Amino acid sequence: MSDRRPSRKRSREIRAAGGKFTVAMRANDAARLLPPATAPEGGWPLGPVDRWRGTGGPDRWERAWDRAISELGPVRAARQEGPYDPYAERWTEGAAGLALTYYLLAVVGDRSVEAVSTDDVRVVAELPDTGSAWPAVARIDALAERAGHRLDAPDDPVAACWRALRVDCSPTDIPDDMQHDWSFRWGADKVVSLSVVLARLAAAGRAS
Repeated sequence: MSDRRPSRKRSREIRAAGGKFTVAMRANDAARLLPPATAPEGGWPLGPVDRWRGTGGPDRWERAWDRAISELGPVRAARQEGPYDPYAERWTEGAAGLALTYYLLAVVGDRSVEAVSTDDVRVVAELPDTGSAWPAVARIDALAERAGHRLDAPDDPVAACWRALRVDCSPTDIPDDMQHDWSFRWGADKVVSLSVVLARLAAAGRAS
């Protein structure tokens, strides 16, 4: 499973450079992926998580976000080479997926957010050999329904976060010879980010 596929423009740049990721490309990406200026002072470099978190919501929603940020922030900070990180979107989407799943499992199980283990989350986020995230989407859909969150509910930050995560990223109206182009994101690819950050938590020994 790859973290993030290069853009079509980047693929062309790499091919033009003889298949090598050049120093210039790295410098350009570093400038593009600097943490946003609006990030809270002292905040962890997880990108624009506030738009996924939303405002308001149940107490367990807030606690789930606090837990996800406190777990993932130090891991990403330790992995960075300066501001450069080619998988910045994965961290942001993965943080949203982790917070969402912590919250839903806590509500459905009638327990605290802190009582939900990362192993519980892994069961929900598990991907088949194909790498498709749709089975995980179905599991989270079921959890959201059991937790009382309608996908189309207005003014519900939980529903809004899940709508944004579960979207089908597949491009439309592309030529047949580009159906397997890895420069595109396919299916519910934002949900794949949850598995990515879970793997990084485990590798860092921060899973609980």
